[in-house]
Amino acid sequence: MLHFVLKLKKNIFTVLTAVLCVMLLSACKGVDEPQQNQTSEQNVYVSTAEELKAFFEGAAKKAILKNSIEINSDMLCVSKARGTIEIDGAGFVLTGSGDCVIRLESETSILLNNITIVGGMDTIGCMADSCVSGKNLVLKAQMSAIRSNGKLVIGKESDITAESSLGYGIMADTLEIEDNASVKVSAEKNAVNILKKRLVLAEGSLLDAVTKNDYSAVKCTGTLVMNDGSAFIVKNKSEYHGAQIDYIEINGDVTIKARGGDKGAGLFIFGLEDDYTVNGYCKSDLRKENGQGSIEFKD
Repeated sequence: MLHFVLKLKKNIFTVLTAVLCVMLLSACKGVDEPQQNQTSEQNVYVSTAEELKAFFEGAAKKAILKNSIEINSDMLCVSKARGTIEIDGAGFVLTGSGDCVIRLESETSILLNNITIVGGMDTIGCMADSCVSGKNLVLKAQMSAIRSNGKLVIGKESDITAESSLGYGIMADTLEIEDNASVKVSAEKNAVNILKKRLVLAEGSLLDAVTKNDYSAVKCTGTLVMNDGSAFIVKNKSEYHGAQIDYIEINGDVTIKARGGDKGAGLFIFGLEDDYTVNGYCKSDLRKENGQGSIEFKD
């Protein structure tokens, strides 16, 4: 009888030990997986150029600056595989001296909030179609604040100021400024230069462009499309046109304030086929090359 009891106790101890081991292994496995997910999704706080480069090459989606950063001649690249990333500058400055400070590959986007980015050449370079968004975003460049080899989209409700001390403010094949976004650009040459297709102002958006030299504040080799509630403000501080565009399309109630230089027009339009009435003014008077259309200004 005693032998049976001892054997039973030994079996129960063996079973309990096995169950405890399984529970411990399961608990360890359960802790590892959440840690891995947290590492790939968490915000990253950066204070050095090396940490910022690591963020661009890593998996986290948002970086928060702890101080101003200088990356010298290096470029921060957003790859197509990376997709969309966000930087909160917390009021600090990001500076670089390379061909551009940030480079976007095709079909990528970046959200830049509360930051000033200063480029020795270009500030942001876009290899192809891409999107730049941001609140309280200031871009300063010697050459181009944003240079795009494709379509450039400025995201909804963005608030962007772009400056170029020697070159162009924004250059792109097509520029689309989405709903309620504000873009203010000043440059030595064209503040905005659309090389191929269209300049589109979505509902409630604003483009305010100023040039300081003998270039149009806005040059659009294509069509300026203005949608309801949008505003187009151009000023030439020298002698040439406020804006020089091929064609214009207006949908809804819009505002145009155009001021040309001493020898230029507020607006010079190559082909004007339709009659429009807009809010604002054009000084000096609008000039057109072809077409039977007109624009009436209500100041």
